[in-house]
Amino acid sequence: GYLVTFRPNYSTKTSQTYKLKGLDAHADYLVEDADTGETFTCTGRFLMERGITVESPQPRTSHMIYFTMQQ
Repeated sequence: GYLVTFRPNYSTKTSQTYKLKGLDAHADYLVEDADTGETFTCTGRFLMERGITVESPQPRTSHMIYFTMQQ
C-alpha cells in the first residue's frame, strides 16, 4: 500500500501522525519514504495503533510512503 501526504501553503503544522487501517496486525511491514529513500520495518499493529509520523517542515510539500508486507 501507500500513503500520500500534502502540506498546503496555509498549514502551520510541521508534522502529522497517520494511523493506517486494514493491515495484518501480526505481519511485519517494510516502510519506505520514496522522497528520502529512508526505510524501516515495523508491525502492522504498530502502524494501526501508533501510526506513522510524517515531517513536512516547509509548506507546499508532499510525501509518498510505501508499505510492503514482509514474507
